[in-house]
Amino acid sequence: MSIISTSTQESKKNKTHLGIIQLTNHTDLPTPQIKPDTPPREIFISKTGSQPIHGAFPLYDELSLTTVAGNISATIYPQPARRSHPHMPARVRIRSGSGSIQVSFAAPASISAMSQQKPQPQQETEKEEEEWSHACGYTSSHAQCSRDQPQANIFFFESLPSRHYEVDIETDSGSISGIFVFSSHIRLVTRINNYTEGYNDKGEDREERVPDGSINALLIPFISDTTALPPCSHSLLSYSDGTRNTSASILTQTGSGNQSIRLADPVTAFEGSNKENKRNKNKSETKRFAYLSMWTLSPFPFPFSKTETAAVSPPPAVASHISSSAGNLNITYPGLWTGHVRARSGLVLSDEAARISGLGMEVVNASSHSAFAQRYIGQREKKKKRSASAGTGWWGSRGDMDVSVWSGRGHIVFHVE
Repeated sequence: MSIISTSTQESKKNKTHLGIIQLTNHTDLPTPQIKPDTPPREIFISKTGSQPIHGAFPLYDELSLTTVAGNISATIYPQPARRSHPHMPARVRIRSGSGSIQVSFAAPASISAMSQQKPQPQQETEKEEEEWSHACGYTSSHAQCSRDQPQANIFFFESLPSRHYEVDIETDSGSISGIFVFSSHIRLVTRINNYTEGYNDKGEDREERVPDGSINALLIPFISDTTALPPCSHSLLSYSDGTRNTSASILTQTGSGNQSIRLADPVTAFEGSNKENKRNKNKSETKRFAYLSMWTLSPFPFPFSKTETAAVSPPPAVASHISSSAGNLNITYPGLWTGHVRARSGLVLSDEAARISGLGMEVVNASSHSAFAQRYIGQREKKKKRSASAGTGWWGSRGDMDVSVWSGRGHIVFHVE
């Protein structure tokens, strides 16, 4: 992922700072010959104080946006992977101390197209940062960015580059909202906890909660031949002991903030419009399913037989939607989803503190504050599918996905469309 090559060995060991752009030179990969006008494939942008980050940004191999107290509003334009590394994931990492984060994935756009946008009217002390602001198309307000925001029609995303997407977003005291495209890993975390509890003069429970630190997100799984083989060695989600999280995972977590999460039906790039997807269209269905079943074994494609792949099954996908305090959780999953869900709320004295509903949902056990339900593939077939090929190879439709929904003192609603 080297972008700018230098003649000194020292630069290969350290990170080069160009204003707010931090380019990383990895020594584990050969240094390619890059044209001077080639944009970096790893983009690191950081703001200090209360400075915000607003604008449209290309997503090549990694996009990292960080603020201390400023809000972040980003429209992300995914770009194709390098031909030499077609299975390299496109990773989004966003952090803010006390700012809110709004993100929207949009259709692919080249640097030249984005450069036509009006740059941010702000004096830049670094020449490199000024040049980059023109290339990336910083905007002075989110209103200009929102013109390119995708609408509710998720099939708009079929034109995205066929590659693996990972999203990791966290803020200490702000909210998270937007439309997020991911292949197998997404993490949305807010840590603010403005909830206090006690008793009033009448001996009744007293609750005070500032409506902040919430998550309002549309999650769109993106499936293609390329995403079936994610290079897990590069995954954002790793355990403390160094092992990797090889199963698909969803995590949304708040302190006292509410959550409104909708997991959409998966979007497949097999029938997309770009050249790479047109080539994928000519591949046999057998090879597609073989790729999808072998992705946990190797980041590189290799010959295999149908017999060999039949005995291999990827680990179950997991999802957790958590409020550690008094957040209310409203979670919606698509009709193609199958698996089991556990919901539990700390409101033990409240009626229907945890509810599970939806076509084909079989509630196995339920009380006023907890519920366990499951949905089989056969039950899923009762719902009319949007298309005959929708959900092909999706980890959420295999029937083994494990979903946990938990709130300390909030209400829970889990519904399957």
